[in-house]
Amino acid sequence: MNSRRDRPKAILFDIGGVVVASPFQAILDYERTHSIPLGYINFAISRSGADGAWSRLERGTIPLDDSFFAAFQADLTRPDHWRAFWARDCDKEPEMTTRSTRPVGASTSANDNADAPALPSIDAKVLFWRMMRTSRTPDPHIASSSSSSSSSSGNTSAPRLVLGALSNTVRFPPGIRDDSGAAFDPALAAPPPSAGRARRAPRSAEPGSGADIRAPFDVFVSSAHAGVRKPDPGAYRLAVARLGCAWRERYGCAPGAGDELRAEDVLFLDDIGANLKAARGLGMRTLKVELGRTERAVRELEAVVGVKLTGDGDDGGEDRAKARI
Repeated sequence: MNSRRDRPKAILFDIGGVVVASPFQAILDYERTHSIPLGYINFAISRSGADGAWSRLERGTIPLDDSFFAAFQADLTRPDHWRAFWARDCDKEPEMTTRSTRPVGASTSANDNADAPALPSIDAKVLFWRMMRTSRTPDPHIASSSSSSSSSSGNTSAPRLVLGALSNTVRFPPGIRDDSGAAFDPALAAPPPSAGRARRAPRSAEPGSGADIRAPFDVFVSSAHAGVRKPDPGAYRLAVARLGCAWRERYGCAPGAGDELRAEDVLFLDDIGANLKAARGLGMRTLKVELGRTERAVRELEAVVGVKLTGDGDDGGEDRAKARI
């Protein structure tokens, strides 16, 4: 167990893929169902960059409406994105480019970039809503641990902690309907386990939606409301500043008193390597949450904070998540 001096003062959680089910799972399922090479959709989103529809939506600079879906569709079906992905795919080892990851009828030659098949058919609107529905389900292990950490932070015998969330988010207009025409409820499909004490929803959180998911946190930084998204360093600086305010408010630490919260006092959990790399660049400790392996990440979190957060169970031994501390 870590000494109290080495323990973090704050735990900062990503939401999608950590506290709730990963939207990446919905992407993988969509790719498999439609015989799209695995990884292409994420590649296209990433390659679209800061000016892409997805990034702009998560920064809150464009609304969630038909114009977004048209722009998102265009990003996913750009011929240059497809050719770049195909060239990268063909440069991999042969076992990485099996027929199971290629569209039906595609060539398997390592030199077929010039003969790349036609773009796969993608319905951006259907894909988007599948991602949103998937990410309404709390992860049973991480959601429980965040609530347990919340309860522990109110215990005078437990380590002093403040909890935060830093998430790339979407603003849902009131009354929005999904691809089936049904009204979409952005709240969780089921509430996370009780934290043992109620928290007031932070003012930085999205009003009127997702109240359950905000309950365990002292600070909730939503990219679509803050105007900055991960991995922009500004998103992390904002989260650290707000965590510092929460720390001072809870523990009565005056600015300049030598007990302030700094980036190195924060343990950040995320499922995306680029987001974790950016956090480490600012001095944060990090823990990667692997898809489908959240229970192992919780075991590592318990070791770092020195508090039991879940019941006993097999953590997979050597295959545990690794915290960068």
